[in-house]
Amino acid sequence: MIKMLARDYHKISTLLSDGIKYPEVISIIENNNPGAIFVDDISNPNTALVWNQGMRGFYFIGDNENKLFLKNINLFINHYITMFLKEKGINHFEVSGSTSAWEETIGVIFRHKNLQAWRQLIYTWNKKNTINDSPKEHEYKIYSLRDEKINYRGFSNWQYYNQVLTEFWGDITQLLHKGNCYYAVDGFQIIGICYSGFVTSNTKTLGIEIDEKHRNKGIGYHLALKCLSDILDEGRHLWWDCMNENLPSQLLAEKLGFIKSQEYNCYRFNIS
Repeated sequence: MIKMLARDYHKISTLLSDGIKYPEVISIIENNNPGAIFVDDISNPNTALVWNQGMRGFYFIGDNENKLFLKNINLFINHYITMFLKEKGINHFEVSGSTSAWEETIGVIFRHKNLQAWRQLIYTWNKKNTINDSPKEHEYKIYSLRDEKINYRGFSNWQYYNQVLTEFWGDITQLLHKGNCYYAVDGFQIIGICYSGFVTSNTKTLGIEIDEKHRNKGIGYHLALKCLSDILDEGRHLWWDCMNENLPSQLLAEKLGFIKSQEYNCYRFNIS
């Protein structure tokens, strides 16, 4: 297994020709979001393991029957990836595959692990849907992170939300340049944000973080409307991904006008 240089990421773009076209993977390939790519062969890669910093997890793409890759993957995880993750304070290995064939392969190659699995749901925008963001009085105010009149760094809890955003983007400058972000404010505190977590040439994903004390007040809905309106105006597709158990996220996606389009498995095991 070899770690690719960012300038060579484009070489694995064809490995996503089958299965789910994860924007979380494509955003790394296009050098929009921070991550890393490990392949079987630098010149002619057939199989890749893609690390996404924002998701704190991996994706298998390409040939799921690559015998040399599959033979060495556990050794590579034990000797390199374990150290790679522990340096980031992560004590588990999380991975998804781009195809159903990969899901079967993951079950086989990690059968000796205490492998946990769950379903993820993908929602895409219903083009027939009309956005109806009627004016409404709120106890909170909503601002764009790009609004230079407001100093977002001046809010008392900005550091927390800064950590959330930099996990996905590396630094806020990249988000301001390539992404979208709106935040809600109550007094001197930020009480929620909605942002484009991953960006590709034609798609943006949405992420939402609402302060626990301010949930179930419609804040996420109105923040998301602002973000998705901007993204649609850019002519891009929208992508929403959540756990099968996350009913509030599913309900919010459907309320906004998304429709469930795909499902896939995500896997996890602890590392020693």
